[in-house]
Parts: sequence; structure tokens; C-alpha cells
Amino acid sequence: MGNDRQGKNKVITLFGPTASGKTALAILLAQKLNGVIVNADSRQFYKHMSIIVAMPSEEEFSAAPHMLFNMLDPAEKLSVTQYVSMVRDAVDNILSQGKLPIICGGTGFYLKALMDGISNIPSTDQTVLARLGMEFPASNPSNLWDAVNKVDAPSAARLNVNDRQRLLRALCVFDQTGTALSVYQSRPLEGALDVDFISLALNPPRDVLRSRIDLRFDIMMKAGLVNEVENLKELGYTADDHGMQSVGVREFFSYIEGKLALDEAKNLMLNQTKQYAKRQSTWLRNQYPALLVFESCEEGIASLASIQKLLTKSTV
Repeated sequence: MGNDRQGKNKVITLFGPTASGKTALAILLAQKLNGVIVNADSRQFYKHMSIIVAMPSEEEFSAAPHMLFNMLDPAEKLSVTQYVSMVRDAVDNILSQGKLPIICGGTGFYLKALMDGISNIPSTDQTVLARLGMEFPASNPSNLWDAVNKVDAPSAARLNVNDRQRLLRALCVFDQTGTALSVYQSRPLEGALDVDFISLALNPPRDVLRSRIDLRFDIMMKAGLVNEVENLKELGYTADDHGMQSVGVREFFSYIEGKLALDEAKNLMLNQTKQYAKRQSTWLRNQYPALLVFESCEEGIASLASIQKLLTKSTV
């Protein structure tokens, strides 16, 4: 992730695992640095599910300006290309006001796209995708893998035979364009934001993070998590809708439908949340170009002078 920092506008990115305290730190930074918080959490774009996605509260929203939160219908799909375009517009708007963009969230894929760019892969034609889905039924997954292997061996080699969604996507790209998905992915990335990223991270010790996840889950339950999922179901959404892929949604749908006991749904959501946090911490260590890493929100604010120094530095 190269970053030629000379003469460019500064943009803070703040990444950390779920429940690490990113929202609180982002708000304090926004207050101290005349900043506006921009969403980089793939679940917090969606409406009607504030509790289960740990959306900032009304009090938190009012404590600092926020953009790109709580705005999409759960049935809508948001591609990474659309996300980058939305953030580019938001960042331009914030900078034009003389304020500091603070892009905060735990979706590493989104942050990587903003920093490095994305592959210029054509969007999926849903009609073609549906046709291929019928031609290659889920009951015989090896046939789909074989079909991908014939036209795009590199993609087939990296995909499991049961990874139906990605296999269909690879076959769909070839069917639409005559060019293999792996060829598109091998080309230079495009569309990265032309700014100086000041990359910060919040990464508490593992035992602290697990305790924070437990505490936040208890707060979610008391706030009405079950009622929120019931409402989503009454509104006609299903666990397969794009916005409904959040950890815990499928499990609590199963509870509401009588397929899981409440304790089973709770334990599944907690375990999956902790596994997700572990993956995020791994991504942070291995792929995120953090200039400063804090163990707590308090440490982040105590390091304000160091952050301000990075913001005023014109060259590396």
C-alpha cells in the first residue's frame, strides 16, 4: 500500500476489530480535529437493524458529524465499486468544507479498496447469473467447479468446490465478457483515493476484546435485539437479503422460527463475533498499514499530539 504523501489532502482511516471502541475514538478525534466520520462498516449502511450491527446511538450521531450510515434498504446490494464512489464524493464534500475526513470501520476489504484501488471487473448481470444457477444446480457442485476450471483454471484452483457463490460469479464474468475473472484480477488496480492516508488502528488485548464483546452482546439483548430481528422478519426481509448477512441475523431468525433455542442462538452469535474479531485482528497485523496502533480509546486520545504531527507532516 504505497502512499506518496507530498502535497495531498489528509484523510484519517481508523480500523479495528468489532467492539474495540472505534466509534468512541472516532467521535473524540472528530471533536478534537474538526472531523467528519465516514462509515467503513459494511453492515452499518443498512436501516432497520441498528442494534444487531452496533450502529452508533442517537447520542453518538449527535456528538459529531457522520456520513454514509443507516441509509440503505436491507434488500439492496452495495458493491465495493459503489462504496468507493460514495466515499470519494463524501471525502470531497468534507474537504471542501475545510474539515477532516475520518473513515472509520471494521470492513478491511473496503479500506483496502480505498487505499489500493479495485479490479475493474464488470458488474454481474443478474439474468445471466440466474441462468447459470439453473444450469448448475447446487445438488451437483463438482459440475460447477469443472465448468469454471475449463474457462478459468486459476480461479477454480483457489476456490473450494462448495464455494458456489464465487464459482458462479467467476463463470458469469466469463460468460458475459469472454475474459476470465482471474485475468481481470491480475490487472493493475484502479480507483484508489488520491489522498494522504493517516492510518490508525485500535486493537485491544485479546482478553479485553473478548470481554468487550460479551458486554456489548448483553447490552444488545437488553436493548431489544430479538424484537429488532422479529421486526425485520415482519417487514418481509429474509436472512438471504444482502443487508442481512450480519453476524447473528441468521441465528436469531432460526430462533424466531423455532429452529434454535434462545441460548443456542446467543452462543452462536457470540462465538461467530469472536471469530470475526480474530480475523479482523489478523488482517490488521498483516495487511493494514497502521502508522499508530492503540490498545484503548484512552490511549488514542492521549496520543493526539502524535496524530496531529502526522496530519501536519507534508512528506515522508
